Amino acid sequence: MTTTTKRLPETKLTALKLIPGAALLIQHLADTPGVYLVGGAVRDLMLGFAQFDFDLVVEGDAAEIAHHLAERIGGSVAEHERFGTATFRANDGLVVDIATARTETYAQPGALPVTAPASLADDLVRRDFTVNAMAVALWEEKLGEITEYPGASADLSARVLRVTHDNSFIDDPSRLLRLLRYGSRLGFTAEPHTEELARRAVAAGAPGTISGRRIADELLDLLAERSALVALDSMRALELDHALDPLFEADEYVASRSLLDLPDGIRQDLLLMSVCCMRMPSEELDAWLDRLNLEAGERAVVSEAVLRHDEVFVGLDAEAEESALDARLRRCKAETATLAAAVPGVDRELAARTRKWLRERRDDHLRISGTDLLAAGIPEGPAIGRALAATLALTVDGEVEGREQQLQRAVEIARAIAHPQ
Repeated sequence: MTTTTKRLPETKLTALKLIPGAALLIQHLADTPGVYLVGGAVRDLMLGFAQFDFDLVVEGDAAEIAHHLAERIGGSVAEHERFGTATFRANDGLVVDIATARTETYAQPGALPVTAPASLADDLVRRDFTVNAMAVALWEEKLGEITEYPGASADLSARVLRVTHDNSFIDDPSRLLRLLRYGSRLGFTAEPHTEELARRAVAAGAPGTISGRRIADELLDLLAERSALVALDSMRALELDHALDPLFEADEYVASRSLLDLPDGIRQDLLLMSVCCMRMPSEELDAWLDRLNLEAGERAVVSEAVLRHDEVFVGLDAEAEESALDARLRRCKAETATLAAAVPGVDRELAARTRKWLRERRDDHLRISGTDLLAAGIPEGPAIGRALAATLALTVDGEVEGREQQLQRAVEIARAIAHPQ
């Protein structure tokens, strides 16, 4: 494949230099040829986003570049030899993921790829969608030069998602979920051939070829998006929900009711996972959760919400004493109560009182919000909801007091989730 090159518009280069951390990387990579900002970072820069994760690709040794940055800026390096990647963490909190330019081959559909060092052009071909197949040079001699998969810029302008090769969804079916996540988040649509390839992959049972943990990772990321309802609607239209499991159903109606006035600290991703699993009896739910290999705490949230939400209001009605409702709601997880209030047919007044209780209970304990974490430099994503939920638990248990301590711990937790050791 022949890549194309052009210059980054001067306004975009100026914007890049103003993004926290970018100027530092440009300064310390000025004399280091072959290092590029790549993928979603370039896409988001071109779309005008002010925050994104720093992903670099290097035609050389990723670990060498990571150590180079650590020596010049100060920080630590974690190497991942199997995939030719490394992560640099600066002392001031800057995190940079670095990968050696590589090719990927798949021994069988859905298998983890076998990688080998390669050129930047080869690296761009292996990426999921053309809008993620762009790279910006960061060293002084070529600073601002864009190398891209043919048509990537045109697809970005047209706001379409196009795979880089026809076997993309067969090689890695997790890209089906990414197609929905990027589409809903960015407001992009799949171009016709890509949509047809996605439908063929779903019909061929491709989602069944990848591990449950990889499905869980992609699915939780999708369900944590602000635009998750759009993604669920697309999932149902593509029939991907039933391809994941015959009883997994992307019910946008119940999902939208469950997100009504959703308080901070509730795991949106796990709540929506519970909505999609509502048709599963106990044994089928256990088998599905076994496949996903969720963490024990995450599994407990989903399992209780699915299996016990219909017990929450038994014996209660709109005239129930506040103390009776309070006692009942305190016996279940917040996600269970939220789902119970969203199920069609529940008394509207009782549902409204439940949502009010959920908001006020959290107001008593959680004095920060997702907006505070965004302002502290945490990128938008599932780490925010998880950090708020964990901080609430610490507060209720008396381990954290006041807004300042909550914000400090929430930021620490969010960073640990987004960039695990």
